[in-house]
Amino acid sequence: LGYYAKYLKPWMDHYPPSAFVVVPLELFWKARDLRPFGQLQAALGLPSHTIDATVDAVRGGVRLHSTTSHILQSLFYSTGALEPMQERTRRVLNTFYCEPNRQLKRLLGG
Repeated sequence: LGYYAKYLKPWMDHYPPSAFVVVPLELFWKARDLRPFGQLQAALGLPSHTIDATVDAVRGGVRLHSTTSHILQSLFYSTGALEPMQERTRRVLNTFYCEPNRQLKRLLGG
């Protein structure tokens, strides 16, 4: 995640929890789940907008069809070829972000 708690805490001291919507990007990257867009629309008081999308069996994700969805497409696909993350790098990142992630979870009531 990152150091989000550090930056969210001052805002949360002045606004109620209902003023915040936190959506983990892992939902987009791993599950290719579009439901968080509906959550964000509702939280922002926007009219419901259905995103025209289908499962892309070849690339293993979601293919967005709407002409207004091209920006969102970047959440699902990279334009370049990505190598799998090295296990050592994953361990270093997990260790580095362990405490900041705990702080964020506590701040969000988890």
